[in-house]
Amino acid sequence: MNKFFVPNVVIATVTVFGLLGWAVHQNGGSAGALVSPTVHLSTKNKAFYFIQCVSSVGATFTGAAERVSDWSRFSKTRNAAFPAMIITLPICLTISAVIGVYMTSAFYEAYGLVDDTVVWSPLVMLQYVQTLDYTPDCRAGTFFAGVGILSTQIFVNLTNNTVPFGMDFAAYFPRYIDMKRGCMIGCILGFACNPWRFLSQAIIFVEIMSGFSSKCIEQLLSFLLYFSQAYSFLALVFSCAGAAILVADFWIIRKRMWKIPDLYKAGNGFIYWYTKGWNLRALAAWLIAITPSMRE
Repeated sequence: MNKFFVPNVVIATVTVFGLLGWAVHQNGGSAGALVSPTVHLSTKNKAFYFIQCVSSVGATFTGAAERVSDWSRFSKTRNAAFPAMIITLPICLTISAVIGVYMTSAFYEAYGLVDDTVVWSPLVMLQYVQTLDYTPDCRAGTFFAGVGILSTQIFVNLTNNTVPFGMDFAAYFPRYIDMKRGCMIGCILGFACNPWRFLSQAIIFVEIMSGFSSKCIEQLLSFLLYFSQAYSFLALVFSCAGAAILVADFWIIRKRMWKIPDLYKAGNGFIYWYTKGWNLRALAAWLIAITPSMRE
């Protein structure tokens, strides 16, 4: 997939800066007043909003952080992945956040509220401007912007959700499922869960979750949804459950003891090898991790 990395980065960069330039141009070259609003906050409120923003960003990247090892294990040296993450992640996240703020501010001043709300989603912006100016230029612009956003979403889900899922799923049934088959299963389960209904009709998601009274059924539902990581939304909602399983497995079940050489050796004499197509130790670790919650 390396040959798709650079083109996708270029497409994403052109798309976000193009949308920013369009929004600022529509506002007469100004980013708007939301960048420096005349709102006075107390020290207590500033601290609350700061913690809220940090928590929001942290929650968004919890799922991604779990899957860093899926890619960093391909590094030629032990610490090769750290400089890239330490340098590029803060820069990219900061630039993306600034672009989002400026774009939202400029769009608000140029078009005002949409359905009594401030629009921050680029997709909603593109849909709204077509209702006002449905010209060939507008349609072409929204088409190319949409293609850029779509390609980015596909690639992010491929590298951050689908492939890591395929790696993890292949570890449970290595005799029958390889990484590619695991990826296909993840995509199928992702579609089967209808994640677009969660996004478009949040009340359905709330009603579904409120209908389960048994802890065992809740755990089963979380387990099934965790294996549908083809969509970032599901990975975000249930990333806390995944983190809990990883913590319990490493600190409590294995007591920080990993037999690393056995991870790369085949045969019944090695503790991570499968038995008749089943990795029984990995399956047992997962069952032990969720057993206390099931008993409740």
